[in-house]
Amino acid sequence: MLALTFTQNVQDRFTGWQDIPLAGEGIIASQRAAKLLRSQGYTFDCAYSSALIRSIKTMHIILEEMGLEHIPEVKTWKLNERMYGQLQGMNKSEAKKHFGEAQIQEWRRSYDVPPPPVTIDDERWPGHFDKYKKMMKKEEIPRSECLKDIVNRTISLWREELEPLIRRGNRLLVVAHGSNIRAFMHIVCGMSEEECSVFESKNGVPLIIRLRRDDLHLMDYHFLETKSNL
Repeated sequence: MLALTFTQNVQDRFTGWQDIPLAGEGIIASQRAAKLLRSQGYTFDCAYSSALIRSIKTMHIILEEMGLEHIPEVKTWKLNERMYGQLQGMNKSEAKKHFGEAQIQEWRRSYDVPPPPVTIDDERWPGHFDKYKKMMKKEEIPRSECLKDIVNRTISLWREELEPLIRRGNRLLVVAHGSNIRAFMHIVCGMSEEECSVFESKNGVPLIIRLRRDDLHLMDYHFLETKSNL
Protein backbone atom coordinates (compact mmCIF):
# COMPACT_ATOMS: atom_id res chain seq x y z
CA MET A 1 0.00 0.00 0.00
CA LEU A 2 1.20 3.47 -0.93
CA ALA A 3 -0.21 6.70 0.53
CA LEU A 4 0.71 9.91 -1.29
CA THR A 5 0.25 13.41 0.06
CA PHE A 6 1.71 16.72 -1.03
CA THR A 7 2.71 20.09 0.37
CA GLN A 8 0.76 23.22 -0.44
CA ASN A 9 2.21 26.29 -2.14
CA VAL A 10 0.23 29.20 -0.73
CA GLN A 11 2.44 31.96 -2.16
CA ASP A 12 1.09 31.68 -5.72
CA ARG A 13 4.64 31.37 -7.01
CA PHE A 14 6.55 28.84 -9.05
CA THR A 15 8.31 27.58 -5.95
CA GLY A 16 10.02 24.53 -7.40
CA TRP A 17 13.32 23.81 -5.65
CA GLN A 18 13.18 27.01 -3.58
CA ASP A 19 13.48 25.80 0.00
CA ILE A 20 10.71 27.81 1.62
CA PRO A 21 9.29 26.75 5.02
CA LEU A 22 5.89 25.14 5.39
CA ALA A 23 3.31 27.92 5.82
CA GLY A 24 0.45 28.00 8.32
CA GLU A 25 -2.12 26.64 5.87
CA GLY A 26 0.29 23.86 4.93
CA ILE A 27 0.68 22.89 8.60
CA ILE A 28 -3.10 22.72 9.01
CA ALA A 29 -3.41 20.62 5.83
CA SER A 30 -0.72 18.22 7.11
CA GLN A 31 -2.52 17.80 10.42
CA ARG A 32 -5.78 17.19 8.57
CA ALA A 33 -4.14 14.52 6.40
CA ALA A 34 -2.75 12.77 9.49
CA LYS A 35 -6.13 12.78 11.23
CA LEU A 36 -7.79 11.33 8.14
CA LEU A 37 -5.25 8.53 7.90
CA ARG A 38 -5.38 7.74 11.61
CA SER A 39 -9.18 7.85 11.83
CA GLN A 40 -9.49 5.29 9.05
CA GLY A 41 -6.99 2.87 10.50
CA TYR A 42 -3.96 3.43 8.30
CA THR A 43 -0.41 2.94 9.52
CA PHE A 44 3.01 2.88 7.86
CA ASP A 45 6.31 1.04 8.04
CA CYS A 46 8.47 3.62 6.24
CA ALA A 47 8.14 7.26 5.16
CA TYR A 48 9.66 9.14 2.23
CA SER A 49 9.86 12.88 1.59
CA SER A 50 11.62 15.16 -0.83
CA ALA A 51 14.77 17.02 0.21
CA LEU A 52 12.78 20.25 0.55
CA ILE A 53 12.00 21.62 4.01
CA ARG A 54 8.26 21.96 3.39
CA SER A 55 8.00 18.28 2.45
CA ILE A 56 10.15 17.13 5.38
CA LYS A 57 8.07 19.21 7.81
CA THR A 58 4.85 17.77 6.39
CA MET A 59 6.19 14.24 6.86
CA HIS A 60 7.19 14.95 10.46
CA ILE A 61 3.79 16.44 11.30
CA ILE A 62 1.98 13.42 9.89
CA LEU A 63 4.23 10.93 11.67
CA GLU A 64 3.94 12.78 14.99
CA GLU A 65 0.14 13.05 14.75
CA MET A 66 -0.05 9.32 13.98
CA GLY A 67 2.45 8.26 16.68
CA LEU A 68 4.87 6.92 14.08
CA GLU A 69 7.99 8.96 14.85
CA HIS A 70 9.94 5.70 15.24
CA ILE A 71 9.62 4.41 11.66
CA PRO A 72 12.47 4.86 9.14
CA GLU A 73 12.54 8.10 7.15
CA VAL A 74 14.16 8.71 3.77
CA LYS A 75 14.68 12.18 2.28
CA THR A 76 15.49 12.18 -1.42
CA TRP A 77 15.92 14.81 -4.15
CA LYS A 78 14.12 12.44 -6.53
CA LEU A 79 10.86 13.51 -4.86
CA ASN A 80 11.59 17.24 -5.22
CA GLU A 81 9.11 19.41 -7.06
CA ARG A 82 9.91 20.40 -10.64
CA MET A 83 12.81 22.75 -11.16
CA TYR A 84 10.98 25.52 -12.98
CA GLY A 85 13.99 27.10 -14.68
CA GLN A 86 13.55 30.80 -15.31
CA LEU A 87 10.05 30.66 -13.81
CA GLN A 88 11.35 29.57 -10.41
CA GLY A 89 10.52 32.12 -7.73
CA MET A 90 8.33 34.21 -10.03
CA ASN A 91 4.84 35.26 -9.07
CA LYS A 92 2.46 33.41 -11.39
CA SER A 93 0.63 36.57 -12.42
CA GLU A 94 3.91 38.31 -13.21
CA ALA A 95 5.09 35.29 -15.18
CA LYS A 96 1.93 35.35 -17.30
CA LYS A 97 2.48 39.03 -18.09
CA HIS A 98 6.13 38.43 -18.97
CA PHE A 99 5.85 35.23 -21.04
CA GLY A 100 2.17 35.20 -22.00
CA GLU A 101 -0.61 33.09 -20.46
CA ALA A 102 -0.65 30.53 -23.28
CA GLN A 103 3.09 29.90 -22.98
CA ILE A 104 2.90 29.52 -19.20
CA GLN A 105 0.04 27.06 -19.58
CA GLU A 106 2.07 25.00 -22.05
CA TRP A 107 5.05 24.83 -19.71
CA ARG A 108 2.85 23.91 -16.75
CA ARG A 109 0.70 21.25 -18.39
CA SER A 110 2.69 19.79 -21.27
CA TYR A 111 4.46 16.50 -20.67
CA ASP A 112 7.80 17.20 -22.34
CA VAL A 113 8.23 20.97 -22.77
CA PRO A 114 10.29 22.56 -19.96
CA PRO A 115 10.52 26.30 -19.21
CA PRO A 116 13.72 28.11 -20.28
CA PRO A 117 16.65 26.87 -18.14
CA VAL A 118 18.66 28.96 -15.72
CA THR A 119 22.42 29.13 -16.14
CA ILE A 120 24.73 27.54 -13.56
CA ASP A 121 25.71 31.10 -12.55
CA ASP A 122 22.11 31.91 -11.64
CA GLU A 123 21.53 31.94 -7.86
CA ARG A 124 18.40 29.83 -8.41
CA TRP A 125 20.42 26.87 -9.74
CA PRO A 126 20.33 24.18 -7.01
CA GLY A 127 23.99 23.33 -7.54
CA HIS A 128 24.93 26.27 -5.35
CA PHE A 129 23.51 24.55 -2.26
CA ASP A 130 25.63 22.20 -0.15
CA LYS A 131 22.97 19.55 0.33
CA TYR A 132 22.63 18.97 -3.40
CA LYS A 133 26.39 18.94 -3.88
CA LYS A 134 26.48 16.09 -1.36
CA MET A 135 23.54 14.02 -2.62
CA MET A 136 23.78 14.55 -6.40
CA LYS A 137 26.29 14.48 -9.21
CA LYS A 138 26.78 17.86 -10.85
CA GLU A 139 25.32 16.62 -14.13
CA GLU A 140 22.17 15.46 -12.31
CA ILE A 141 21.36 18.90 -10.89
CA PRO A 142 18.63 20.34 -13.13
CA ARG A 143 18.49 23.79 -14.69
CA SER A 144 14.86 23.29 -15.76
CA GLU A 145 12.46 20.35 -15.84
CA CYS A 146 9.28 19.17 -17.52
CA LEU A 147 6.96 16.44 -16.24
CA LYS A 148 8.80 13.84 -18.33
CA ASP A 149 11.95 14.59 -16.30
CA ILE A 150 10.02 14.08 -13.06
CA VAL A 151 8.67 10.76 -14.34
CA ASN A 152 12.20 9.59 -15.20
CA ARG A 153 13.60 10.30 -11.73
CA THR A 154 10.49 8.90 -10.05
CA ILE A 155 10.82 5.67 -12.07
CA SER A 156 14.38 5.34 -10.76
CA LEU A 157 13.22 5.76 -7.15
CA TRP A 158 10.26 3.41 -7.69
CA ARG A 159 12.31 0.58 -9.15
CA GLU A 160 15.33 0.89 -6.87
CA GLU A 161 13.65 1.55 -3.51
CA LEU A 162 9.86 1.75 -3.30
CA GLU A 163 8.92 -1.31 -5.32
CA PRO A 164 11.22 -3.68 -3.37
CA LEU A 165 9.86 -2.32 -0.07
CA ILE A 166 6.25 -2.87 -1.12
CA ARG A 167 7.03 -6.40 -2.33
CA ARG A 168 8.32 -7.14 1.19
CA GLY A 169 5.00 -6.04 2.64
CA ASN A 170 5.89 -2.51 3.73
CA ARG A 171 3.22 0.17 3.83
CA LEU A 172 4.71 3.44 2.56
CA LEU A 173 3.93 7.08 3.22
CA VAL A 174 5.28 9.34 0.46
CA VAL A 175 5.19 13.10 1.02
CA ALA A 176 6.04 14.87 -2.19
CA HIS A 177 4.73 17.62 -4.48
CA GLY A 178 2.14 18.04 -7.22
CA SER A 179 4.45 17.05 -10.08
CA ASN A 180 5.56 13.91 -8.27
CA ILE A 181 1.97 12.83 -7.68
CA ARG A 182 1.35 13.15 -11.42
CA ALA A 183 4.43 11.02 -12.07
CA PHE A 184 3.17 8.29 -9.71
CA MET A 185 -0.21 8.32 -11.44
CA HIS A 186 1.57 7.64 -14.72
CA ILE A 187 4.03 5.02 -13.42
CA VAL A 188 1.92 3.14 -10.88
CA CYS A 189 -1.67 3.79 -11.90
CA GLY A 190 -1.25 3.66 -15.66
CA MET A 191 -2.48 7.13 -16.57
CA SER A 192 -1.49 8.35 -20.02
CA GLU A 193 0.96 11.22 -20.46
CA GLU A 194 -1.94 13.52 -21.27
CA GLU A 195 -4.05 12.39 -18.30
CA CYS A 196 -1.29 12.68 -15.71
CA SER A 197 -0.28 16.12 -17.04
CA VAL A 198 -3.63 17.58 -15.94
CA PHE A 199 -4.26 15.41 -12.85
CA GLU A 200 -4.89 17.53 -9.75
CA SER A 201 -4.19 16.46 -6.18
CA LYS A 202 -6.41 17.59 -3.31
CA ASN A 203 -4.67 19.59 -0.63
CA GLY A 204 -4.64 17.84 2.73
CA VAL A 205 -6.33 14.74 1.31
CA PRO A 206 -4.09 11.66 1.02
CA LEU A 207 -4.19 9.58 -2.14
CA ILE A 208 -4.28 5.85 -1.34
CA ILE A 209 -2.88 3.41 -3.90
CA ARG A 210 -3.50 -0.28 -3.19
CA LEU A 211 -1.23 -2.77 -4.95
CA ARG A 212 -1.19 -6.54 -4.87
CA ARG A 213 1.94 -7.50 -3.00
CA ASP A 214 3.23 -10.35 -5.16
CA ASP A 215 3.08 -8.67 -8.59
CA LEU A 216 2.25 -5.03 -7.72
CA HIS A 217 -0.95 -5.23 -9.76
CA LEU A 218 -3.00 -2.07 -9.22
CA MET A 219 -6.08 -2.92 -7.15
CA ASP A 220 -7.46 0.58 -6.75
CA TYR A 221 -6.62 4.20 -5.93
CA HIS A 222 -8.75 6.85 -4.30
CA PHE A 223 -8.58 10.05 -2.32
CA LEU A 224 -9.14 9.41 1.36
CA GLU A 225 -12.09 11.61 2.15
CA THR A 226 -14.85 12.00 4.71
CA LYS A 227 -18.13 13.87 4.43
CA SER A 228 -16.53 16.87 6.15
CA ASN A 229 -14.04 17.49 3.33
CA LEU A 230 -16.00 16.42 0.27
